[in-house]
Amino acid sequence: MLLALVVVASHFVIQKQILQQQSAATIINLSGRQRMLSQRLAKNALRLQSTSDQLVLNAVLNELSSSLLQLRRTHQALVEGDPALGLPGNNSDIIRQLFEENDAVYRTLVISAQQILTSLDPSPDRELSLTSRKPLSEVAIAIADIIENEQRYLGGMNSIVFQYARESKEQQ
Repeated sequence: MLLALVVVASHFVIQKQILQQQSAATIINLSGRQRMLSQRLAKNALRLQSTSDQLVLNAVLNELSSSLLQLRRTHQALVEGDPALGLPGNNSDIIRQLFEENDAVYRTLVISAQQILTSLDPSPDRELSLTSRKPLSEVAIAIADIIENEQRYLGGMNSIVFQYARESKEQQ
């Protein structure tokens, strides 16, 4: 009887540890993906500067829009939690502080990308061109803001990913 209790208790302890590791892996993966998405925003912003081809412009704006949507969703899930993604939303004080420190840079990326999308208005019924919408200077400023802030955001997300990894190791 005692052996059965020990086996059952061991099973629950092991299951709990497996779930913690899966959750930590998901969190680390998604926070790492944020770095990739910020780089994709910067890459697309640079591509906007160098294209005049209508098809390329449409593709770049679609990819920019998709990357922005993913960046925003994942950010919210990492900060607030998302049961569907397996994110508990119980960040440590250190992680919360790191997100707060990176918030202004994150907001600049989001606002600048949104401004580009709004300025160039990729509606399917209208022909796009860099000069057919709001003044090019507004788009150029938004592009410059993305390029300038992407490395800072990347550095902040690196700190967050490394802290998640440290905390995950400590829990093992």
